[in-house]
Amino acid sequence: MHLALNLRYQIKDQTEFPLQEFMTAKTLNQTTSKTSWYDFPHCYDLGFRDETQREIRFLPKAFQRFSQIPVRSVFEGGCGSGRLMRALASKGYQVCGFDLNQNALDYCSARLKKHGRTARMVNADMRSFDLGQRFQAGVCILNTFRHLLTEEDARSHLKCAARHIEDGGLYILSLHLLPSDADLLDVERWKYQSKRLSISYCLRVIDTNLRKRREQLRLTMTVRRNGQSFRIVDEFALRTYRARQMRALLESVPELELCEVFDFWYEIDEPQPFNDRLSDAVFVLRKRGCP
Repeated sequence: MHLALNLRYQIKDQTEFPLQEFMTAKTLNQTTSKTSWYDFPHCYDLGFRDETQREIRFLPKAFQRFSQIPVRSVFEGGCGSGRLMRALASKGYQVCGFDLNQNALDYCSARLKKHGRTARMVNADMRSFDLGQRFQAGVCILNTFRHLLTEEDARSHLKCAARHIEDGGLYILSLHLLPSDADLLDVERWKYQSKRLSISYCLRVIDTNLRKRREQLRLTMTVRRNGQSFRIVDEFALRTYRARQMRALLESVPELELCEVFDFWYEIDEPQPFNDRLSDAVFVLRKRGCP
């Protein structure tokens, strides 16, 4: 369960670390045996900032190529720290994001306001949400979808997303699939570094149950700032998908048709075969019109 930290952020640039977040993390480590890295949205945001440039180059091209209607408004499911929402807003799109972590939503709102942008932020569940309007496009990226641990929840999300998209509009979904030759106990390490701040990330698969289609992960995030440091260790589960399982799920939601599949290089002219060798998958789905 996410902790309600109720922090106020004052961010001057991408490298400034909110002192409130740092001090609260130290306190939490002293009093709490477990917390979530999603409760530290600035740290989370910096860990994926390198992905944003590829994503924001790709999305307008995908909107133009595959949407049957002009795209002016976009919603993001599980928007978290809102890094992609900020990028879309900077391109002139009307954006709306929803998430269950209020701390992340507050952070996103503060960042948007700092840069003279606005967005609707809604605290809502991906399994069932009501944003009060329809959009020309929606996005859900970087494994957020895999937090839905049952087939019923995954299908419910896709159907709910389809209800929020105008006929002919798009839903773009990205997640890791499990190739036939995948290492079931994988480890991924990466780092953010600036003059004043260093964040090391280690994401380790500690257990995989293919029968239950469940992957248990441990995320260790070590933050160092001005000679001080703290560490967050978080464990969470994700649902696994083989290519055939993902295809079956998409086919069970007839409201959305599959237009094309790409990988995480996001090259609009290089679609990928949807087979058992695909691991980093970006699905471009289009809302079917009424017959």
